[in-house]
Amino acid sequence: MSDLYDSLYVQLSGDNRRRKAPARKSFVSKIVWLLIIGLTLLSALGRVYLDRQTTKMALEWQKKHEQISVLKKEAENLRMEQEKYMSGEYILRNARILGLRPSEPGQVRLMQYKAGTRAKEESIVASNQY
Repeated sequence: MSDLYDSLYVQLSGDNRRRKAPARKSFVSKIVWLLIIGLTLLSALGRVYLDRQTTKMALEWQKKHEQISVLKKEAENLRMEQEKYMSGEYILRNARILGLRPSEPGQVRLMQYKAGTRAKEESIVASNQY
């Protein structure tokens, strides 16, 4: 029994480096596992954040696209309305309603100013246009 006791005593007390090495190894392995778990959690949180931001950007893009569509439709409606009001038929109909009549010959004169000259009588050209 003494031999067994002595061999155990030598193994436990004689080689302290052998005992501490596993403890140091387990500490390092715990740190490595903590780092792996931490990086995994960090990457998961990063992915959730990026997914949230992507969804947010998609919703903003959709709103902007809808606003652009509304503005384009409004611009087209305004163009159509402008064409309607600029048509000769609309102008003549409203002129008759207001009691306006076509001008008589010599009643309308077109005055043009020649560029680069002073406002003298010879620089102003008048012509009859019907």
